Amino acid sequence: MKRALEFLLSLGAYPGELEGRRAVRRIIVTGLLLSNLATVPSVLSDAAAGYLWVAAANAVIVVLVPFLLIYLNLAPHRFGLIVNIMFVAVYLLLIVETAALGGFLKSGITSAYVLTLVVGALIAFGVRVATWWFVAFIAAVIYSVLIPNWVGVQPGCGWWRRVRGSGVLRQPTGPLPEGV
Repeated sequence: MKRALEFLLSLGAYPGELEGRRAVRRIIVTGLLLSNLATVPSVLSDAAAGYLWVAAANAVIVVLVPFLLIYLNLAPHRFGLIVNIMFVAVYLLLIVETAALGGFLKSGITSAYVLTLVVGALIAFGVRVATWWFVAFIAAVIYSVLIPNWVGVQPGCGWWRRVRGSGVLRQPTGPLPEGV
């Protein structure tokens, strides 16, 4: 067990790596692995509940992480690029999930999870890059508040009825209520 854990934590290591850089890499790799493992049950539960777009977006992340870790092991000096690719993928996932579920409150404030990217950027890159990710966080919150007004996902609109009835977002468990 210890050998397997040490192998996983050594992904992306290179000769002459500074101790501080090594610690940051290990924290980010651990975070990616743990979040990936925690996402698998989410994919299964979203799919079982009929949220197929959300489950598919989460599944893309689950598949992407091992490829990025392999790439990190092959090109350890591309650490910044690889982590930013992962952050962009997660950011886009959260934006898609927020839109698919109907906005800020209806999605369970999903866009607030973008704040974890800010913390990850602060750990991996410092204040300057974290500031840009904080701007992206603010944009995600604004987007998630405004998205119901842009695409008309209010429960009474025809678009929402057609999408729900088609099973694209959620398989209906029975007849749709009156007015929806």
